[in-house]
Amino acid sequence: MAEIRRIVGVQIHHSSQLRDAANYLVNARTRLTGAKLRSGDPELEAIDGLITEALGRTAKLRDAAAQRLRSLWEEDPDLFVRCRDGAEPWPDETTGGFEPRCTCYDACRMHFDFDANPRDEGGVMLAELEGWQCQCGPCPRHPDDIREDDRGSPPGPRGD
Repeated sequence: MAEIRRIVGVQIHHSSQLRDAANYLVNARTRLTGAKLRSGDPELEAIDGLITEALGRTAKLRDAAAQRLRSLWEEDPDLFVRCRDGAEPWPDETTGGFEPRCTCYDACRMHFDFDANPRDEGGVMLAELEGWQCQCGPCPRHPDDIREDDRGSPPGPRGD
């Protein structure tokens, strides 16, 4: 199985990977079109057809996955948040080998760095105005370990 790049902060849905794949196919088709125009090689026409077909199929899969993701948000926003935060697998993805996402090194945007979250003139945290949520809860992968500072500062492994 290929190594999956770790993204700190969210568990991405496979619709993001399909969106990237469709974008790469568009780029490949664009480059291939340029090569066809310059070289006149008839074999490039056949390759262009394959890429065009792959792009259409990928776009269809991307749109279906994105619709399932939107439906999850509309039908069960709490489950959506748990999945996004890595506590649970996305319902439309395989769960083989799923482990909750480790949040031990995540810093709570509300509490970690007050300079990055200044207060406005009325004393309200700008983070609150932007709808940020506190992320100081326990790590889904290590629920029994507790940070020394329950506000999530400083980030680091819990209970080593």
